[in-house]
Amino acid sequence: MSKGTAFRYNVAQQRGSTYTSAVDYVITQNNILKDGYGHYTQTGTGKTFTLPAASLALKGVSIYVTAVTYTCKVFVSGGFGGGGTNFDVASLAVYETSEFWCNGSYWYALNDNVSSS
Repeated sequence: MSKGTAFRYNVAQQRGSTYTSAVDYVITQNNILKDGYGHYTQTGTGKTFTLPAASLALKGVSIYVTAVTYTCKVFVSGGFGGGGTNFDVASLAVYETSEFWCNGSYWYALNDNVSSS
C-alpha cells in the first residue's frame, strides 16, 4: 500500500464475520475472541443482544450491532460505563448501527444514548 493509504477495515473485516439473529441472544467472550464475530445484526422484532461481562481479555475490543428491519436493544449488566441499571440499555432504530467498546472494566456505547431496561 502506498504511503497515506487509509485502511478502511471495520472490526468485522479484521476479525471475522457477522452473526445474525432473529431472537434474543447473549454474546459471549468466545463469540468475540475465538469465533471472531465483530458485527451482530438483529432481524427480530424488538429483540435484545446482551454483551458479555467486561474483562481484561476484551480490553480494546469494539463490536458493532445493526438493527435490520426492526428496532433492537443492546443490554449490558452493570450499565454502560458502570452507570448501573439506569444506563444498561442502548436502543437502536431500524437500520441503525452502533459501536460498543470495552476498556477492560466497562462497555461503552460510543454513538448511542443509553437508558434503563
